Amino acid sequence: MQGITGATGFVGLYHVVMALRAGEEVKVLVRDARVLAPLRSEKLHIIEGDLADTAALDAFCEGLDTCYHYAARANFKGDWKRFEEVNLKGTEALLRAAAKVDRFIFCSSYSSVLRDVHRHEADETLPYPRRFLDNYGKSKALAEQACLRLHPGATVMRPPWTWGAGDTNNLAALLRAHQNGQLRMAGDGLNLVETVHVQNVVNACILAARDDAARGQVYFVTDDEPLPYKHFCQQLLQSCALPPTIKTMPQSIARLLAKVDGLAGNPLGMTRSAISYMSRTKTFSDAKIRAHLGYAPETDRADGLADLRRWVDHVGGPAQIGVGRRRGANSDLMERTCDYLMQQTPLLKSRPLMRPVDDGRCTALRLSTPVAASSKSLNGRKTARRAA
Repeated sequence: MQGITGATGFVGLYHVVMALRAGEEVKVLVRDARVLAPLRSEKLHIIEGDLADTAALDAFCEGLDTCYHYAARANFKGDWKRFEEVNLKGTEALLRAAAKVDRFIFCSSYSSVLRDVHRHEADETLPYPRRFLDNYGKSKALAEQACLRLHPGATVMRPPWTWGAGDTNNLAALLRAHQNGQLRMAGDGLNLVETVHVQNVVNACILAARDDAARGQVYFVTDDEPLPYKHFCQQLLQSCALPPTIKTMPQSIARLLAKVDGLAGNPLGMTRSAISYMSRTKTFSDAKIRAHLGYAPETDRADGLADLRRWVDHVGGPAQIGVGRRRGANSDLMERTCDYLMQQTPLLKSRPLMRPVDDGRCTALRLSTPVAASSKSLNGRKTARRAA
């Protein structure tokens, strides 16, 4: 059986829904079982607890063949102790409980190797920085090393900006800033950034779990093409039926404000890492996962944005998403999101079970047009550039 942590979060929930819609059994570790009540599936097995609960971790890992670890504290600000407790110590506790689980797929982040510099087509050989952008990146880097050191079946995934229907974290923050008239960008926003649709992240994790070649490996996983930071923010706003209006300020002023804001405890949220994400080009090669595991993005940006628009309408509009659902609040948003993913999104309709191939492994989950998807990937500017 497969087990998923972080099942009430963005990527974890999407993976749970994909498994259930494919008719698969799935066990999850959540702090409050009531949050997943809208899924209403007999194939969903819920263990209540968190990453500090040894008994819950043991019960969760019992009988698993694969553990997908998505649970994390995801934020650009906060003191080290809070990130250490969840992202590092929590992962180490889960690794101990999962000692007899064959595969351990850790969803990390490209933040684990980021510095406040431009990066062009960086790959998995990029070393960890001496000074991390933020405590989130530091905690992910240390957790990556723990996974590879402590579990022989571990694989580390490093997705960049993850997006799609169900995102009540990054998208919610963008929408709140826009609605409050506080959405500002450091620089002109033309720096290139990597993105990855949530379905592509989950597919990559499944591919890694099904292939022994992925044991002990680290992979970047991305969409086909990077694009300017400002343009992607505008695309997200337009998909939420909002005007793509974004104010800009010179980088020098933004960095000065971030320094002052940091000394005051970040009441404005102008962190050093936030300024870096907004102003630095950060592109990464996914050539390794394509070559090792045959990865190709299943959901392209146009389809993902159209699906995002349908989800926004389904849950009641951008104002509803902007409220978010921190600390279990806004149960209506969660219920409508579960309903959309389980019943409405065309991206997951008629989704087949993973099918075995001649070498005993399984192929990635694909929609009904794999030839077209593969052709698109091979002809993409990014893929052609990386193959050169």
